[in-house]
This record gives sequence, C-alpha cells and structure tokens, in this order.
Amino acid sequence: MIVSSAVALASPAGAEPAEPTIQSITATCVDGTRIRLAPETGAVLGLCYAAHAVRAHCRPSTTGGYWVRITDTTTGVEGWVSGNLIRAIGWETLPYC
Repeated sequence: MIVSSAVALASPAGAEPAEPTIQSITATCVDGTRIRLAPETGAVLGLCYAAHAVRAHCRPSTTGGYWVRITDTTTGVEGWVSGNLIRAIGWETLPYC
C-alpha cells in the first residue's frame, strides 16, 4: 500500500514579506511627449507617442505642477511626463512617489 501525504510548508520565522505590488494605470501620451529624467527640467530620455502602450505609476507630492511617473512599455523608457500631455483616467488615485 502506498500512502501519500501533503505537507504545508510555513514561511521561516522572521522572513520578509513580499514587496507590495505597485499600483499603475493605463495611459496614453500626446504624440511627441518628452519623457524626462525628473519633473520639469530633467534631461529628455525619450519620446512618447499616442500609439505607445504606457503605464502611469505615481505622482509627486512636492513638485509645482502636475507630473506623472510613467513607463512607456513600447520602448521601455521610464521617466516623468507633464500631466498636460498624458491621458490617464484615474490619475488622482495614483500614490505619491
């Protein structure tokens, strides 16, 4: 006779919890939007276009103006874009960076 048993393994004592999932929302850019290293005057890292797939991650709490941290998943470029040049439904629900 064969006996099988399942044993549930517990996490080791003191193990760190998994990193929380970062909230992000789908967005679109106005054609030619500059993706910057930092809000307002950061170096330009790339350009975003309306046809690109974009994820918006967070917004700063201390910058004057409305800037959003994004990843252009079409090109892989991550940086900041002016909120006036991106359409992100639900942006106000994004966490502060």
